[in-house]
Amino acid sequence: MTMRRRVMYLAWAPFFSGAERAMLMTLRALDTSRYEPYVLAGTHGEFAAQVRALGIRCDVVPIARLDRAKPFSSSFSVARVAAAALRFRPAIIHANDMPSYQPGGYAARLLAIPSTNAEKRLLSFATSRTIERMVGMSVYSMPRPRP
Repeated sequence: MTMRRRVMYLAWAPFFSGAERAMLMTLRALDTSRYEPYVLAGTHGEFAAQVRALGIRCDVVPIARLDRAKPFSSSFSVARVAAAALRFRPAIIHANDMPSYQPGGYAARLLAIPSTNAEKRLLSFATSRTIERMVGMSVYSMPRPRP
């Protein structure tokens, strides 16, 4: 019998909408004999309640976008995600949106854990500079090969 791989899901979730519904569908369809999910939500509310109703562990911590005007809240957000990841020990961190991917990607990089993002709206309004930054962040958040 193989060990289940742990997946940490991040969702900013300031309101319940399409992205949150999509993540709930993903969580419902997840093969729990192979994967152990854990959700870190940015707010208390309907999303966190529905995750818990599925029997999936869900904690709530403030998740903040990275913002040069608010460096402390940004840093604390990365630290909170990293602390949760240290406790859960995931094989991968999956962010449901860009606000949660920013702190999640940096936390993953600090802990040498791969990370992914399910941002669905990015290409509809992104400039080439935004896409370059996102690709750079994705590459930056990938773990370095171990010697």
